[in-house]
Amino acid sequence: MGRLGLVLSGGGARGAYQAGVMKGLIEIYTKHGIPVEIPVVSGISAGSVNAGFWCANADRPQEAVLEMERLWRGLRVENVYRTDIASVFRNAFRWLWSLGLGGIHRHATAQALLDTSPLQTFLKKHMDAERIKKNLKAGVLDYIAISTTDYSTATSITFVHSEKPFTPWSRYRRKSEVGEVTSELILASCAIPLLFPPGEYRGRYFGDGNLRNNTPLSPAIHLGADKLFIIGVRAKAGSVPQDVSRSIPSIGRVLNVVLNAMLLDSIDTDLERVKRINSMLESVGPEAASKLPVRPVKVFEIYPSADMAHLTRDYVSRLPLLIRYLLKGLGSRRQTEDLISYLMFDGEFCQKLMDMGYADIQAHEDEMVAFLKAD
Repeated sequence: MGRLGLVLSGGGARGAYQAGVMKGLIEIYTKHGIPVEIPVVSGISAGSVNAGFWCANADRPQEAVLEMERLWRGLRVENVYRTDIASVFRNAFRWLWSLGLGGIHRHATAQALLDTSPLQTFLKKHMDAERIKKNLKAGVLDYIAISTTDYSTATSITFVHSEKPFTPWSRYRRKSEVGEVTSELILASCAIPLLFPPGEYRGRYFGDGNLRNNTPLSPAIHLGADKLFIIGVRAKAGSVPQDVSRSIPSIGRVLNVVLNAMLLDSIDTDLERVKRINSMLESVGPEAASKLPVRPVKVFEIYPSADMAHLTRDYVSRLPLLIRYLLKGLGSRRQTEDLISYLMFDGEFCQKLMDMGYADIQAHEDEMVAFLKAD
């Protein structure tokens, strides 16, 4: 049936959608009597959280997806970042101090707007690194890859955890390293620049894995996957109406564009690249294709059927008052919807996204079964 690689992209709270898709996927496996074999798992940014949860419980797939759903449904903003006045305004003051007195103050102290120490506690409590090791040793998984950005070298680093050998790769501004998957590594992978502080792992500081990673599909391909199941967290272009405005963009609107470009665009761009390579290999024929340094990779991608940013309109009142106050200062609610969707770590909103993910994969059941059974 081919060697399957699961690719989980980033997007803050949008990652709840992936949990819903995974629940529907395991039901499809079970319904059609297909063994659940996902030997390669690649997580980046918020997708690394789901990757960690899945890999810790991959030996019990049904229980794994129910546990993922339970965790997302029970999530609160306070489990991810501090929202108390003292913490938020202390960080904001550090920004002002660094900007206003940076020329005369020797050490700038500002790192991020929000304090994610609650997320660190949450991951340590719920992400079982020892079970990941156990599943790798038992052969339930072959490889788990978590991508980060090394702030000291401005290089995308993919840490590969495995009991099996693999060929390391090194390309321009991206390479692989051997590294165990821990809560610290996952925290670093989903550290959205400016919003979340850098994460420390093995004595180095890292940020969101999407920051320098223009080829998020490549880790799974490097690790031998010849089929990729890709779960995106943004509706495909053209599937939702676009707001057109000629007014001067607010800071919030600019942040939306920057974060979308950093967290979401790369997976679509890389997917286009893989499809072009597949088309080229098909056109030149098997004999010529066998002489080229690339190989065909089957892909099945699934994207949200609705715009997650628009869905926040029914849930934004559930954000803590202080966070809503700060967001309002960045622009209108419409101009900050994307940013809100990244920060909306609320159980009811997450359940809405999981329900959508579950429905979306179920709607493609026949195509999914054909993909899973294909050689």
